[in-house]
Amino acid sequence: MQGAAARGMSQQCRPGRDFLRHIVNPHIAEALLAIESGKVLDLRNEESKRYASKLISLLNDFKKSLGRAEAKNDFSIFGGNPALLAPLLAGSSWGELVNLLYTETKDNPTAWNFLKGVLTSILQDLITYYKDSCPEVAAAAEKRLADLQSLKAAEKRGESTGTEKPAQSA
Repeated sequence: MQGAAARGMSQQCRPGRDFLRHIVNPHIAEALLAIESGKVLDLRNEESKRYASKLISLLNDFKKSLGRAEAKNDFSIFGGNPALLAPLLAGSSWGELVNLLYTETKDNPTAWNFLKGVLTSILQDLITYYKDSCPEVAAAAEKRLADLQSLKAAEKRGESTGTEKPAQSA
């Protein structure tokens, strides 16, 4: 969405925090520290160390993917249109990122639950900081948060989640 259509979205969307710099990056940094310090996986054995490296790589790739999305869609608060974050969240791009994280960690419930927690925190902060000035972004984030929560409920019931997009389709 570009030009006049993009400008038509929430002209007043002026959140005080940038999604990537003030929400995603701090959560990713905190998660990386937790992994590296052994708070997520027991780093005393080689298998856990390899999995920790995988988690670090996945989180860095997730952050890079969001950075590329920001460059393409211009949803930064610094000269862009933060309202353009709503279509990213509502569309398949977000679901594909979550699906990648799920697919790569589904064999390790501790790792997947940790990543779900990081995603949940990101979405909760996005809702908090955008709800007043960018309600369409907050609404899209609320939908994705509900998707994650419904995925958690399905896993607790023992339902198969397979490799499909875990409640993140467009």
